[in-house]
Amino acid sequence: PTNKSVIATLKPSEEITVTNNGTFKLDEQDRVLDAQGNILENYTVDDDGYVKNPEGIKVGNINNLIREFIDNGEFTFEFEDKAGNKGTATAKVTWIDHEAPEATLSYSKDTLTNQDVTVTLKFNEEVKVTNNDGKHTYTFTENGELTFEFMDLAGNTNKVTAKVDWIDKVVPTANLKYEMADNKVIVHVINPSKEITFKNGNGTYEFTKNGNYEIVFYDKLGNFGKVIAVVTGLSNNNNETNNPNGSGNTGNTGNSGSTTKPSKPGNSGNSGNINNGNYNTGNKPTDKPSVDNPTIDKPDDNQKEPAPDKKDPIKDNEGNKTEHDKNGTSDNKESNKKSKFIYIILIAVCIVLGISIGIIATRKSKQL
Repeated sequence: PTNKSVIATLKPSEEITVTNNGTFKLDEQDRVLDAQGNILENYTVDDDGYVKNPEGIKVGNINNLIREFIDNGEFTFEFEDKAGNKGTATAKVTWIDHEAPEATLSYSKDTLTNQDVTVTLKFNEEVKVTNNDGKHTYTFTENGELTFEFMDLAGNTNKVTAKVDWIDKVVPTANLKYEMADNKVIVHVINPSKEITFKNGNGTYEFTKNGNYEIVFYDKLGNFGKVIAVVTGLSNNNNETNNPNGSGNTGNTGNSGSTTKPSKPGNSGNSGNINNGNYNTGNKPTDKPSVDNPTIDKPDDNQKEPAPDKKDPIKDNEGNKTEHDKNGTSDNKESNKKSKFIYIILIAVCIVLGISIGIIATRKSKQL
């Protein structure tokens, strides 16, 4: 296919005269004449034989053997030879395409969303996308537009613009308003940037403990935001970081019930109780807890220390060995002498037995 004009050329087998394609011709002075021989002022002929009107538009060809097709169609040449024989030839063109290709757009999502949107082009004929890296799709991560440019096989071009303005990924925001009442703080979420829904609660929260509290909320597309309520000034010292949303907190998760605050080492009495989330300082007793003092019996100054048993200690007061130690040493020496004597007797017996057995064996061998 082409979007240009098509030239059909008649190629006869002998010299002929075309009788129906002679709209223009030239006189001896190369002036353009019409079929009746009238001079056409300001008409010109280019090197390819095309006749152009005063505005420069091609209106025909000086050569009557050719026929230019601007659009699809057909033309029948009529001709005759020198002998007067007549003939015809028909030229037909069906591949001229001046129509620009068309495209339709389809979107992966076409309603308000917080997701990416992909647009896809569909064409009515075979085309080539000349931008967007030749791709027929494009993904919008945010609102915007893109113009696709494309061309069909005939060379006709067109373009179409995809526009997305329904992506909303903006996180909702809000302000906080504080009220103090009966040793508690009431926090109101106010001035949201868009319509929001709270993860828990309705936007009004009561806190009885000092701390930082995270409040989470969502818009209708699922974008979530949060604010931190900073509660101070309550009469308790139980500072916490909580999350009224119930999914957890940066310190303790949700409302963890009663929490006992450990007392400092060395403190006596009650350091305070936390009951149902309220921290009470309690009353410290004025008297210290009673402790039975240990009784220590001191020896009488006139009481003499008992004399050491001379038989039990290893040494007496002067460091000399006692009688008991001396007798023990003598008994040990006597026992060692007896053991050595018995050991010698046993060795002698063994030697005698060995010699006797050897003599007996020798005698028996001689008798044999």
